[in-house]
Amino acid sequence: MSIIANVRGIVAPAALPQSAISHWEQLFTRLATTPSWRKYVADNEVEDVFLRGAALAPYIEEQTALMRRVLREAGVQ
Repeated sequence: MSIIANVRGIVAPAALPQSAISHWEQLFTRLATTPSWRKYVADNEVEDVFLRGAALAPYIEEQTALMRRVLREAGVQ
């Protein structure tokens, strides 16, 4: 049985200045280490995978391919 990720992410226009990208990456990096986030992860028994910038795109592509495969195997047209 395959496990499908429940991905949460932030997207922005491709033309976003690097300074804005850095700002948001730093903010979410800090948020991902807060006690309240750690509590959410523990309480909900979720896997905490935090990806920034360019590392997110391949992960989304991998999850999309997995979802397509699972749906095909389930007979979804």
